[in-house]
Amino acid sequence: MMRRFLIVFVLFGLFGCDDGDIITFELDFDGDLSRCENNLESYLIFDVKDDPSETLSLIINRSAENEALFREPTPEGEPAELVINGSNIRFLFRTYNRTPTDAEMCGVISPGDLIILEDYEATTGRVFVEVTVEDDDNDGIPSIFEGRGEPDANGNYPNAQNSDDDIYPDYLDADDDNDNIPTEFEIITSDGDFDPAVNFINTDEALENQLGQENIPNHLDPDDDGDSVPTRLEDMTDQRDPRDLMNRVIDENGENVFRYLYFEAMDSFPDFGLRDDYFYTRSVDMRFTITEIDLDVLRQDVLDFGTFRYDFDIDQEID
Repeated sequence: MMRRFLIVFVLFGLFGCDDGDIITFELDFDGDLSRCENNLESYLIFDVKDDPSETLSLIINRSAENEALFREPTPEGEPAELVINGSNIRFLFRTYNRTPTDAEMCGVISPGDLIILEDYEATTGRVFVEVTVEDDDNDGIPSIFEGRGEPDANGNYPNAQNSDDDIYPDYLDADDDNDNIPTEFEIITSDGDFDPAVNFINTDEALENQLGQENIPNHLDPDDDGDSVPTRLEDMTDQRDPRDLMNRVIDENGENVFRYLYFEAMDSFPDFGLRDDYFYTRSVDMRFTITEIDLDVLRQDVLDFGTFRYDFDIDQEID
């Protein structure tokens, strides 16, 4: 989403304007930040704009404290604060003769045809970095709907819900009920709000109502069809996957269905244990807000610099 910042430039000696004139420029940066990955000494986080060609850049040196902002996984909590000082934390506004590419922004040597026309660096300012993770385990249910609870002073969630009592609370668990079926295959996400209180599959709901039992959606129910055979034991293979095609049966309507979702299929097979091959990607959003910026030609109280998203793979094992 495009955001427009009205920046006031006070230009005295630059263009010989000594009569107090104020020239205003509108910077149409989209706030979709990029980061250079090839510098071992610092992080360069930047936004590039066309017509005119301009960039905003934040340079953060790599230190133990600053590395924690980018460490995997990054806990949520109060925004971290960095102080712009022109040395280990820097903020720059530049204009160019043409628009630089991301590769050129991160390159060690600038191409000969890319010329910096104006180069301004802040001498003071404060950077606030807010880290958010919408769906920690990438199972299709945002973490706020998985009983994560409130964070403690360290940004951890000590009272998080853990439906299967394994080593992972639900918001970090790719299989919330340990039935060897990933949660992402046991929910409905078609209407876009992803709230399991509304969007759930509950195969044995009618049976639960008949018996006066609590309605438990499939992603939290170790026996999805209510036939008293745990879902993970309705697997006739040794693949630890009840969704394997070998586990399909024909129901009374002639439909080819999974055994674990069909009450009449009550065969139980050996327990080959829990799956330990859950691989998924976690997406982390880092939102940067810069305050008290002081540049030679730019003064602004608050700048919503933008958001940088980075992804990393999780290899989840159940002991």
